[in-house]
This record gives sequence, structure tokens and C-alpha cells, in this order.
Amino acid sequence: MCFPPLRWQTYDIDFIAPKFDGGKKISDATITVKHNGVIIHDKAKLPKGTGAGGGRKEVSEGPIIFQGHGNPVTFKNVWILPR
Repeated sequence: MCFPPLRWQTYDIDFIAPKFDGGKKISDATITVKHNGVIIHDKAKLPKGTGAGGGRKEVSEGPIIFQGHGNPVTFKNVWILPR
């Protein structure tokens, strides 16, 4: 779904954080991703969470962290909308 090199790529990400009740997880995080307008992940469950390969402690809310894996990457027009 990638455009050719040096063209802007778009991602629309709908992330729902895991839910907890009294410190016990009652539902996994889920994610839907559109890459350049095409759905590539649809309500995928993330049983181990996000970050560091799912090795970080899961939380119901927290920071948004972008990564580029050492590649020259630019982010623009980023919108974060809480639900």
C-alpha cells in the first residue's frame, strides 16, 4: 500500500486502549489502521499491548511515541483525538 519513495504516506490509526478493573485487565487494546486509505488492520487485538514488542507494562492511557527506526522520517498534520 506504500506510495513510491519521497511521496507522503498517510496513516489513519484508531487505537482503543486496554480496559482495567481494579488492576486486572478486562479487555485488550485494539487497533484499526488505514495506510494510504486502505484498511490493513481492522479491529486487531493487541493482547500484549504496544511498545518494546509488547514488553512494556500496559496502561489505560499514556504518551504517544513516534518512531522511525533510524530512517529519515518526518511527521506532519498529526491529530490526536481522545474518545
